[in-house]
Amino acid sequence: MANLEVFTAIKQFRDELNKVSPTFCSAKWLQSTILLYNGETQSCHHVPRTKIPLEGLEANPRSIHNTPIKMLARKDLIEGKQTTECDYCWRIENLNTGHISDRIYKSASPWAAPHLDEIVKSGTGENIDPTYLEVAFDTTCNFACMYCSPEVSSKWMEDAELHGPYKLGDYTMHDVVWLKESKKIPIRHNEYNPYIDAFWKWWPELYPKLHTFRITGGEPLLSKHTWKVFEWIKENPNPNIEFAINTNLNVPSKLIEKLIEEIRAIKDKVRRIKIYTSLEATGQHAEYIRHGMNYDEFMQNVNYVLSELPDVRIVFMTTISALSIFTFEDFLSEIINLRAKYRMDALGISVNYLRWPMFMDIRMLNKDCMQPYLDSIIAFAESHRAVMPGFGNAKFYLEELDQISRLREYAMQACPDREKQVADFHLFFKQYDKRRNLNLQETFPNLQDLLI
Repeated sequence: MANLEVFTAIKQFRDELNKVSPTFCSAKWLQSTILLYNGETQSCHHVPRTKIPLEGLEANPRSIHNTPIKMLARKDLIEGKQTTECDYCWRIENLNTGHISDRIYKSASPWAAPHLDEIVKSGTGENIDPTYLEVAFDTTCNFACMYCSPEVSSKWMEDAELHGPYKLGDYTMHDVVWLKESKKIPIRHNEYNPYIDAFWKWWPELYPKLHTFRITGGEPLLSKHTWKVFEWIKENPNPNIEFAINTNLNVPSKLIEKLIEEIRAIKDKVRRIKIYTSLEATGQHAEYIRHGMNYDEFMQNVNYVLSELPDVRIVFMTTISALSIFTFEDFLSEIINLRAKYRMDALGISVNYLRWPMFMDIRMLNKDCMQPYLDSIIAFAESHRAVMPGFGNAKFYLEELDQISRLREYAMQACPDREKQVADFHLFFKQYDKRRNLNLQETFPNLQDLLI
């Protein structure tokens, strides 16, 4: 279907979904991210992670997905309640602008839309299997992105263990002691892990039913478990499954080469392969935000993968923060250039706003100073609208334009307790710079105008 037809179909599906309930979201039943390294799960990447109870896990490995907390949230969504954990979408829908929230995009996806009747019949889905499963085997990572945390990245853990927590106005962040008390510390590689045991027990039964299986981290290319999955797929072809992997694409070149080799080995054994990576800024701004990145090497690797794997799609996941505004348009220009060089469907983008930490939220920026950046971003994006003739592959899909547009409207909303957030912003980045030998002011010389 043409892009306009796809976007129209998504809008029509919103009406079907809302007939079940005005808050109904299929992702709460069919999408699951499971952090096997510490036993936490979430139904989509926008909601908080919660602990998986160990009780009954051995007898019913499905409970690493169908937790009591998820089932309570499902009940709320069936009853039309805007459950608190899903506020990412409610913020978009409550703007009253007609924008499509991720509740709709996810529910209209191929892994969800055909199963709507099945979901409704399942009630709260005590034993429902996900169709979209994302797992993280461990936290090994060579990046320590500014908004990430020690329980997710081993590089961040090194920072926290060496320097202690970040001290803000009335609380601390990245406190290893608190992480241990909250049972968020990753289980060591040489220790028994009941969650990984449950996963592999469930896996042979689940694997044939999945629409999408995705590996995240940490940095998956640094995990031995990732390569074990490749071996499984080689031995157990599944022409119905989409295989996806998250990677920062900035690991040693031998691992990029190994990834390409392994993808070639399984490309005829699965339906489709996607690589997800993360970016929303360019140059030194990207390197500051995603500490550990070498931007030029990253872009070289993106081009290398696209040239060597012409059937693979790279999707850029963005996390728009207060520091993304300055070069986000340059990032969009990079996407256009790559699409023009390769093909339109070689790349995708997902435009997401940062929710935590609050002091990095784009809403905290001065609206008058931010407006010109936002207007320029919108103008650039609209100038490459997919339904306009004459651009070849150098276009944006309509759903991408909608995501960019809704970002602008979100950014112009009032920031809760802005004075406190600005103060915490300065406190955090003073420590961030000192620990990592960086300089916020030199890297973002125009930032101060946006914080007044």
